[in-house]
Parts: sequence; structure tokens; C-alpha cells
Amino acid sequence: MNTTLKLTEEQVQELAGERGFTSGRTYWLEGRVRQVQHSGTSVTATVRGKSTYDVAIWVEQGDMLHQCTCPLGLAGAFCKHLVALSLAWLASNAAHHEDEVAATTLGDLRRHLATKTKDELIELLIAEAGRSDALRDRLALATARGGRHRQPQPRTDTDNPAWKQFTARPGFESYKQLKMHSERTGQWPAWRDRALAVMRDDLKRQKEAMRGRGKRWLLPPDHTELVRMLLWDGNTGDALREAQEGGCEPELWSELASACEESQPEDAIRIYWTRAEESLRSGGEGSVAQAMADLRRVERLMNSTNRAEEFQRHVARLALTHRQNRQFIDLLKQRRWV
Repeated sequence: MNTTLKLTEEQVQELAGERGFTSGRTYWLEGRVRQVQHSGTSVTATVRGKSTYDVAIWVEQGDMLHQCTCPLGLAGAFCKHLVALSLAWLASNAAHHEDEVAATTLGDLRRHLATKTKDELIELLIAEAGRSDALRDRLALATARGGRHRQPQPRTDTDNPAWKQFTARPGFESYKQLKMHSERTGQWPAWRDRALAVMRDDLKRQKEAMRGRGKRWLLPPDHTELVRMLLWDGNTGDALREAQEGGCEPELWSELASACEESQPEDAIRIYWTRAEESLRSGGEGSVAQAMADLRRVERLMNSTNRAEEFQRHVARLALTHRQNRQFIDLLKQRRWV
């Protein structure tokens, strides 16, 4: 009998339903899951919601069982807190493959790339440039210069006192100082790449440090500082990917959505929808006003792409879900959304 815990994102979505999955995914992205521990047969954690809840998923006699101390979880439902735990666990499993990647040497990469044709290498670079603003900028600069000049390389660390400050205390403020100093010498792209590598390595070290003896996995700190740096530097695509991968502070999601509106409207729409749903579920002071503000942003973006009817369908479902919220329903009627 198989007693190993196995779970896929598709199974999680089926167990929780669309609403529960969306809410749980938001909790995970916002870094609400803490103290994740798992063995081959179980995974446990705490999830911060209106209160802090204990959550667990385990295998017993071949069956997958689950428990959460929230009201829905105690009633046997696969709640949003269990969704958040599941996604954190799935992400941690994926991260275990990092050791294999880290063991790959530059020689290994060179031998692998040598087996590719010129066209395959071009397609690989183009695909990666689509995911990385930094790479795309470097390729664009090389293209503009006709490939005649190499990208300036950083001088020694002693030539850049801002670099010493950054490495002593990596973060948003020292990153701004580094850019200010490096732009004067025309070397910012190279120093930027080094700084971002330091931040990612620092996050990786923190994650590894949290793997205590006898504990397979503890959730790493979120990527708030890295997301803030990338947003400030105009690397919206990379900032969004970091936020999705490691989570960030709630207020940064608003900045991400705003930054995505022009170049990545679908991502902006998803963020605004999620925020609106979370506001309505929270029921806190100003929650309806916040939800309406986000829905107006969604309406504007969807209308700009001739998707007014789709917006109306989504709002109708939202109204049905929150039909007991008279303030919300009245505001929807005032805007003639229902």
C-alpha cells in the first residue's frame, strides 16, 4: 500500500474549488504560510488568516487526509488554508531540485550548448529574454551597438564604495545608492546584475539555513526587498515572477498591478480580481470600497480590450457569492453592473 504523500496543483484545485483555490493561492503568495515541515507521509504548517491556524495533510492506509483548525477545516472542508499549505509544499518540492542545478558546472553548460544549432541557441536566448527584463535590455543594447562593443564590466570592488555598502547590507536603499554611483561611470547594467545575484543568493542561503536537522523544509522569507528593487528599476516582469515565486508584502501587489497595466494587462487584471475577492471576504472596515476600486480598474482594463461582457459575467458571479453584503450589492447597482 502506497503511504507516500503525493499531491498536484490540479488535485488541490479540484478539492478546494475555484474560490477556495484562488484565496489559498493568494495566502501562499502573500507569505502567510509559516513553519512548514514534512516527511514522506505528511506535511504540517501554520497559516495566518483572521487567526493563526494549524494545518496538516497526511496519508493514512493509502488515503490522503487533511485537517485545519479554522471553522471550515473543522467541518471537513479543504479550506483556503489547506490550499496555501499545499502550494507551499509543492513549491518546496520543486526547490529541492536546486541542488542538481547547483551541481551543474559551466563546463557542463558549455558541452550541452555545443550540441545545439545556431537557430536553437537563438530561440533559447529569445525565450529567456521574454522572461528576463535584464537579459532583454542587455541584448537590446548589444543590438543597438551592432555587436561591436562588449558590455562594460565592473571595475574592482574598491572602485565602487557603494558596492561595499550594498554587500554589507543588501536591500532596497543600498541598491538605490549603488545605481546612483554606477550610472555616473556608465556601468550600471553590470553592477545591477551582480546586485540582483547577491540578493538571490542571500535568499537561497536564508532558505538553506532554515532547514534544521530533522526538518526537511521550512518556508523561506518572502521576496519583498527583491520585488521592490526590480519594480523601482522598471523590471516589471522579473518583479512579478519573484513575487509569484516567493511572495511579497500586500502593498507591493498594488504596485505590481499598476506597473503591469500597460505591458502585462492580464497579470494586472488577475491581481486586481484577487484583491477585490480578498477584500470582500475579509469584511473589514473599508473592504467594500477597496473591492469597488479594484473592480473599476478591472473594468477599465477589460473594456479597453472589448471584454465588457466578460467583465459583467465575472461581476455577476461575484454578486451572487456576496449577495448578503447589501453595501456591495447597492454599489454594484449604482454602477449598473448588476
